[in-house]
Amino acid sequence: MILRVAYRRFVLGENQVEIAASLGIHQFEVSRYLKRAEAHKLVKTVLVEEPLEEIRQQFKSVFKDLKDVVIAPSVEGDERHSSQFLASTAAQ
Repeated sequence: MILRVAYRRFVLGENQVEIAASLGIHQFEVSRYLKRAEAHKLVKTVLVEEPLEEIRQQFKSVFKDLKDVVIAPSVEGDERHSSQFLASTAAQ
């Protein structure tokens, strides 16, 4: 079941509610399976920053008068965390 849940989440891109509904289980069980998948090293979360740097350089080349360009990552569908990323990036 762990692999089925992880596959649906990370390959098919389904959210936890969708996975729970399709498998006939509770959302909290999906969350537990995903945590177990990571604990058993079946999945790994990696933050890839290189595309952000590429975007930053593209902005700098188009808008040459800018002193600097800062790209703040966002979390799709999660305004609270996106706002935290933006605030943290601005503070740096």
